[in-house]
Amino acid sequence: MNPYTNIYGIFFSPEKRRASIPVQKKAIKEGKLKPLDEMPCQMCGQTEGIKAYHCEDYNDPVGDATCLCWRCHLMWHSRFRAPQAVFKYIYEVVVLGKQYPPNYKPDLGILRRDHGV
Repeated sequence: MNPYTNIYGIFFSPEKRRASIPVQKKAIKEGKLKPLDEMPCQMCGQTEGIKAYHCEDYNDPVGDATCLCWRCHLMWHSRFRAPQAVFKYIYEVVVLGKQYPPNYKPDLGILRRDHGV
């Protein structure tokens, strides 16, 4: 599956994704969306490190925005190419409450090193 395809099989181009950033920034200024530094990761609860808004529907980049830490965001984007590893990860962080160390710099290697993806 294309990495720009959401869970519903809808393709969103990199341009469409990039266009969501100023919309989200405006929503933060207007108080419609909380700043990332004020929110925990909505998957694992991490409060430190890099966080970003993830959208499944870039036609609604504010209403569909989910705050995810770096690790959870990378894992969620790996769900089609490594579903078992992602299921294991989600089970660990959501059900068992495991919390991995925060990432303070972009590190794609954590997928391979820590999760075998």
